Amino acid sequence: VFAGNDRLAEGLVSYCRKRGRRVPALVGFDDAPIAESLGLTTIAIPWEEIARGVERVVAERLRGSQAAAVRQTFVPQPVLRSLGLGVPDTPP
Repeated sequence: VFAGNDRLAEGLVSYCRKRGRRVPALVGFDDAPIAESLGLTTIAIPWEEIARGVERVVAERLRGSQAAAVRQTFVPQPVLRSLGLGVPDTPP
């Protein structure tokens, strides 16, 4: 299961555990702090890199630049926390 964000993944884990069901192979997205505490494999959004990119554009505009818009690409990175690409059936 690929969750749209780590909080949704947390909800699925909680649901399975409360009902005594096996947690399926699960991958989150965004690398929120909950992902680490769950041992959840996730895709990390490069927030620091994005902030630096925004900072550069804002600084240029504040200096009076009227250059054409620029396209910046920020590549998310996998954070592998479990070999099964999920979380343990029981809390760590």
